[in-house]
Amino acid sequence: MSTKRLRGLAALLLASVLTGSPLFAGSSPTGSLRYSVFVDKFENKSDFPALGNEWATLLTSALHESGRFIVVAQEDMQHSALKEQGRGASGTTTQGRKTAARSRMTPAQLLVKGVITHVQKDAGNQDGGFGIGGIKIGAARSRTEVRGTIQMIDATTGSLVASKNFSGVAQGRGLSFQFHNGDRDGGAKSGEKDDLNAALEKAISDIIPWMVSQLPSVPWRGSVVKVAGDDVIINRGSREGVVAGDEFVAGESEILSDPDTGETLDEVVHERARIRVVRVNDRTAVCSVVKGDLSQIIEGMGIQHGHEKG
Repeated sequence: MSTKRLRGLAALLLASVLTGSPLFAGSSPTGSLRYSVFVDKFENKSDFPALGNEWATLLTSALHESGRFIVVAQEDMQHSALKEQGRGASGTTTQGRKTAARSRMTPAQLLVKGVITHVQKDAGNQDGGFGIGGIKIGAARSRTEVRGTIQMIDATTGSLVASKNFSGVAQGRGLSFQFHNGDRDGGAKSGEKDDLNAALEKAISDIIPWMVSQLPSVPWRGSVVKVAGDDVIINRGSREGVVAGDEFVAGESEILSDPDTGETLDEVVHERARIRVVRVNDRTAVCSVVKGDLSQIIEGMGIQHGHEKG
């Protein structure tokens, strides 16, 4: 067998190394109220450059795939969107319904940030190998661990909602080959990048259920957009997990502040009526009054989910 064909065989073996599995493959749970979330770049204290950016990208994608959050695009994409909005406003682009409009970007209710504190990669034992001509092919096991801290922050108040130390461990297999051809030597390894991604994914698979478990402690609020006849239209819809039959309290919103520090303590909705969702659109819902006086509801009033009032 020629050296060229041997190298081709080695490359084929390297390409067959197992890769990481998908992060999530689920759809949105029916009736689960969703919050908008923005993932900031994580501080990276490990020895692996750009890992903070890679972690933020993976977590952003996983949160979207989970179906439990409205995910705000990462900062670089927001800058691109703002640039396109500026082009539209300047008249550079053709004007029409598809022209990117300003002041319509989704704000984040929750901010997620943190630190990658440690990455440990242990080269495992050699599982064996074989040689063909001047090429030696080997297989090995490895263990990769990623550790860090994550924080959830209320974007309205800037207060810390919850924090958690996390870790992810991946056991991997890799291939390596070395060749010698006359006075030329070379080689390559595979599996290291796959192991690191797998460890990140393991950590994320634990983090997202933890984030969901913190949501009951975060106030879920909306507003009355319009009152049209007997219909009360609110600014929350299927995107936020609203479904037909959901009940909300509608009334004046009051922000409670700490008299000593000025810090926002809570947002209270003083009940004027209870409304029930009868029809849901993507970002709005049409409701009817089930308790109270329709005439007391006006545009701009706050809403909160009925289960928060009990």
